[in-house]
Amino acid sequence: IKISNKLNTIEVSNQSSHPNTVNVSDNTKKSEIKEIPLDTTPIETLDSPMVGVVYLYPKPGSASFIKKGIIENVDDQQAQEQFYILIDEVSKHNFIHYELSNFGKEGSFSKNNSSYWKGKSYLGIGPSAHSFNGEQRSWNVKNNSKYIAAIQQNKLPIERELLSITDQYNEYVMTGLRTIWGVSLEKVAREFGEQYHRYLLLQSKKYRAEDLLYIEDEKLKTTQKGKFLSDGISADLFKLNVS
Repeated sequence: IKISNKLNTIEVSNQSSHPNTVNVSDNTKKSEIKEIPLDTTPIETLDSPMVGVVYLYPKPGSASFIKKGIIENVDDQQAQEQFYILIDEVSKHNFIHYELSNFGKEGSFSKNNSSYWKGKSYLGIGPSAHSFNGEQRSWNVKNNSKYIAAIQQNKLPIERELLSITDQYNEYVMTGLRTIWGVSLEKVAREFGEQYHRYLLLQSKKYRAEDLLYIEDEKLKTTQKGKFLSDGISADLFKLNVS
């Protein structure tokens, strides 16, 4: 199924690797664009309780493809317009926009990905798998042969990164602002310290004044207007060089 807002085309596919999910990806190939009015897209006919959105942007090495006209460069304004049209359309069919790139019906949010966004601990098993315990991140070697050889020698083919308090704060802000749960001001003060709490309120003040962020029940959240800009906003809320 392909849906368009006359600016570009969005492809909807229920051929996901996860049962009962739908992936939506921005299609930048000119040859595949088909104009189908967005308001006639039969999203309601898709038997899926979850919709995942993937935005495809040309990589730095794609300049030659853009120049040759094989793919189109991404226009930020068009991407933003598409983003809000998609939100409005999917929301008509009782999907909740619970994370920046994910929609789900009540009771059907991804348990796996929600753990990432809420900062819960998880264990990764197998080549390239990542693990996280709140204070440390680790990842297994990518090469299958090296991974198997190490396991056979009773060795863990793993690399680790210890996260500082600042790293933990920055990650919490980044993931929290992407979700409907937001960033708990109480948690920031309790787990990272009052210094971080004051800093967050100070740095977020201008975004709250611009109606991009708001505080509800002691949670800092993005407004509808601020959703598309949430990654850039969170980067400005990061705390650096803390002694």
